[in-house]
Amino acid sequence: MNLNLETSSFRDRDGFIFYKDQVTYRAIRFSYQANFEKLISSELYKELCRDQKLVAFEEEADLSLLPDSTGVYKIFRVKTLPFISYPSEWNFSQLKKAALLTLEIQKKALEQNLSLKDASAYNVQFIGNKAIFIDSLSFEAYAENQAWQAYKQFCQHFLGPLLLAHYGMEELQTLFTQHLDGIPLQLTSKLLPLRSKFNLLAYTHIHLHAQFETKHATDTKIKKNSLNISKKRVLALLEHLEQGIKSLKTKSANSNWTDYYADFSYSNNAYNLKKEFVEDQFKLFKGKLCVDLGANTGEFSFLAAEYFEQVIACDNDVEVLKRIQKKKVKNILPLLLELSNPTPAYGWAGQERKSFLDRIKNNDLTLALALIHHLCIGNNVPLNNLADLFSNISKHLIIEFVPKTDVQVKKLLVTKKDIFEDYTIEHFKQAFSKHYNFKAETKLPDSDRILFLLQHK
Repeated sequence: MNLNLETSSFRDRDGFIFYKDQVTYRAIRFSYQANFEKLISSELYKELCRDQKLVAFEEEADLSLLPDSTGVYKIFRVKTLPFISYPSEWNFSQLKKAALLTLEIQKKALEQNLSLKDASAYNVQFIGNKAIFIDSLSFEAYAENQAWQAYKQFCQHFLGPLLLAHYGMEELQTLFTQHLDGIPLQLTSKLLPLRSKFNLLAYTHIHLHAQFETKHATDTKIKKNSLNISKKRVLALLEHLEQGIKSLKTKSANSNWTDYYADFSYSNNAYNLKKEFVEDQFKLFKGKLCVDLGANTGEFSFLAAEYFEQVIACDNDVEVLKRIQKKKVKNILPLLLELSNPTPAYGWAGQERKSFLDRIKNNDLTLALALIHHLCIGNNVPLNNLADLFSNISKHLIIEFVPKTDVQVKKLLVTKKDIFEDYTIEHFKQAFSKHYNFKAETKLPDSDRILFLLQHK
């Protein structure tokens, strides 16, 4: 039986995700039956599904799908998402959207005597630029005077990282790969500048919160009555978080790459031919997923969006990703990625969260335009290693070879000794021909750059 369990759902005692024949299923255990029935019959569930803010239970499936269905109450088919991304790969506005969606859902849940038992950033995904809540087993019945038990988790997964970005430390988003349950309150409190203590949002929910956690870290007895809080106060807390997060911003600035297309190293004629060549391949391989590695401000990602259901636009420059995000193209997902050090597999046993390279393996087409010289010259990656990498993630590959005669390569070599004797078109073809057949190529006019279409052997 072609059945695979989702490695990230093993912690949930109420259910789990599994895949069979490329279909996604959610199994619900008897332990969640009462909460499930309360949720599924509620107006909250209907509203969130209608507004596409929650992944719905689409169709009930037979328990015989599982080799062992002991303790399983029901199985449902659910929507298969085009791509799973992680918070360490999001930019500020994406994390902000995810945070506000979580707060919105919690507020609406309380109105119908439900509550979110957790507030993990991993419960939210993006379909293009739209955030959607994916963990339908996060809902539980609300008990009178119950505090929001996911409050600390929300602060660690959302508020802390958003405040760090607000104060100019957006790159610290990558700390998610070291801290699976969000950036610890004490660490965020230490990293935030002194002036943040004059910000009521940061002072109340991070600094004071961290002090409280430290003070009571060794407590072995807690009076439950002291934790009681009225629904009205919980809603006030949520409102304060929501309004505070809405006010957070980051400063936009130009980087080395934001004006790349205003000063690139080939003529308009060459650029138009490049666009024509790439679009011809889009027409051939159009499908579900295209991955643009080194998307810059997204010119070719926008073109790909006309032919693919979902486009992943990757770059290691947060400023160019902001430019893509502002265009609000519904099927483009911009992600922060350093290809020389991509998101690894992490979490329990190093397998709970999949690596970025593993997650893009089934894409229909990969773009590597004006990219490989940064890896080979800028990061000292030999062509053979580069070809091995692409062979593991790309069935069809559009790749641009940028030779040493190009001005962009010359810039890279200004401060580096030229030890790259094997960085030639001959070695490039030799390295990639081990894995790929060369299906098409075109040399760009007024330039020595060459575009190739490669198909995996």
